[in-house]
Amino acid sequence: MIQKEITLQGKTYPVVFDMQTIINFEEIARKTFFGDPLEKLTDRIAIIAAAVLSADENSDLKLESLKSLDWNGIQELLKAYSIIMEMSLEFFNIPKVIDKPEKQSKANGKKNA
Repeated sequence: MIQKEITLQGKTYPVVFDMQTIINFEEIARKTFFGDPLEKLTDRIAIIAAAVLSADENSDLKLESLKSLDWNGIQELLKAYSIIMEMSLEFFNIPKVIDKPEKQSKANGKKNA
């Protein structure tokens, strides 16, 4: 299991992404993890809290404290979300996209797949 750290409101929290994270998310958000685009800020807060609780079920992170974030706090929140979603790619064994330039046809300059 891979463990990383995130920072929220100046405090560092360990996070993991595993099956317990998914279960925690579903309990917090009261909806399925699978198929949800996690576009709402409340969903992103829920997945962050789920990952923190998965790493440390006795964490002192309070969801209420995240409702009063300033702009810098929101930036921390979005960075934390990004870290956790990168961990989810590893959990689900989803390979990172390999950067390759697209081939172009010499005859008409159109891109080929």
